Amino acid sequence: MKASEDLKKHGNTVLTALGGILKKKGHHEAEFISDAIIHVLHAKHPSDFGADAQGAMSKALELFRNDMAAQYKVLGFQG
Repeated sequence: MKASEDLKKHGNTVLTALGGILKKKGHHEAEFISDAIIHVLHAKHPSDFGADAQGAMSKALELFRNDMAAQYKVLGFQG
């Protein structure tokens, strides 16, 4: 198979995503779920879910995760 720019671009995307996953390895399940939600929304609605919408959703999900973590601590759960 000849190396093409599209293949190189795809390889870079995959390896970058894999690197991000490996960096988050540990107790970051909620971040993985948030990333998956954003990815699926973008895949299903690419014209309606651009960079601005993805950034806003990421911030909203981060606030939600932080609020949930705070409530778990109030209830005595460790995470």
